[in-house]
Amino acid sequence: MYTRRTLEKRRWKIGLFLLGIGMLMVLTLRARGQLETTFVESAITSLFLPIQAEATRLFHGIRNLWYGYVYLVEVQEENLRLQAEISRLKEERNRLQEQLFRYKRLQKLFQFPQQNAFTVTPAEVVGLDASNWSEILYINKGTRQGVQKGMAVVTHEGIVGQIIQATPYFSKVMLITDARSAVDALVQRTRARGVVVGRGQRIVEMRYIPRGADIRRGDRIISSGMGGIFPKGIEVGVVQSIDEHASPIFHSVTILPSVDFSRLEEVLVITRAN
Repeated sequence: MYTRRTLEKRRWKIGLFLLGIGMLMVLTLRARGQLETTFVESAITSLFLPIQAEATRLFHGIRNLWYGYVYLVEVQEENLRLQAEISRLKEERNRLQEQLFRYKRLQKLFQFPQQNAFTVTPAEVVGLDASNWSEILYINKGTRQGVQKGMAVVTHEGIVGQIIQATPYFSKVMLITDARSAVDALVQRTRARGVVVGRGQRIVEMRYIPRGADIRRGDRIISSGMGGIFPKGIEVGVVQSIDEHASPIFHSVTILPSVDFSRLEEVLVITRAN
């Protein structure tokens, strides 16, 4: 059963439908020249033009929204592509920068044997083993490359340590900061002599320097060439502090090593001192 409200809605729909049919007929006759513009036509046109204008505006709005959405999707895709390209370029830059740093390190490293007339075997650091009692590193060269126990290990900055074990393809290096290490050394400025020993934790000290010897903070310490392991004149470190009261006979001197062991990547094994 239809309610009154339902019947009214149906009447409105039927009326609008008939009105639309009538307008269509009038416009058709008008287009054929069979009917002149009348008051009814003007009324119908006045009624439907705002609706048509609104529909056209709505259509354009939907179309613009759609094209705007498509544009945003394309922009987002382009942004993702550009971000991926930026990431790739950053990775490439980092790789090239690392190659440049390595080239500069190796350039300085290989100038060292040329300046000192040493025969050397270059090696890369492949492992570290540091404790309170020992400081050891491992390199990727061994007996197959001519590396033997007792050979000196250096960089262009100074003494690293000595080979204490060599296998065919790897070797074990005891750093000069190891408590078992001892290097006969000189104060470069005054030629005062002593022995550089390791104290662990990347620290060394120079012992057995006679009291009264001329030694100052900032003096450079070099190997003396005595002992048969380290050639003469290789830098050990710089005097950091002097304890004049450690012994009534000798000075005790703390040395800052020339080599930064925490950043060590490549070394040279001196296979022969020419």
